[in-house]
Amino acid sequence: MTEQIYLLAAQHLHPTDRILKLQELKNHNIIMCEQNASPVFYEKLDQLLGIDQLEHEQLLWVTNVLQHINLTNMGMGFSFAPEYLLRFLNDHVKIIQTDQALPKLGLYATFNKNSQNPALKIITQALKNTINI
Repeated sequence: MTEQIYLLAAQHLHPTDRILKLQELKNHNIIMCEQNASPVFYEKLDQLLGIDQLEHEQLLWVTNVLQHINLTNMGMGFSFAPEYLLRFLNDHVKIIQTDQALPKLGLYATFNKNSQNPALKIITQALKNTINI
């Protein structure tokens, strides 16, 4: 099972419907998931953007999905996210059309089998609802 990756931003960061060239992201803050937190997602974005060639100061690194959602909702920068995260975003966050096709992400999860973390329960339930298990 795969999901489309989308480029997202708060309305004030990209107020028009103009197609954004990925090259333009070098002029903006980008919310990025750390490699250890999501290695497959990181690899897809690295192939697309060449992460090591971006300015270190423009990257806002997150270590989990909730941080990613919160920073995106706060309008802290542009963000790449798989489709399942869209339901957690505020109304002022929009999908940005890009000049290049964005990759799809094979869905996977890593977690402690006996975890009682409330955030994990929310995310797990959302995934179950998405795929109708």
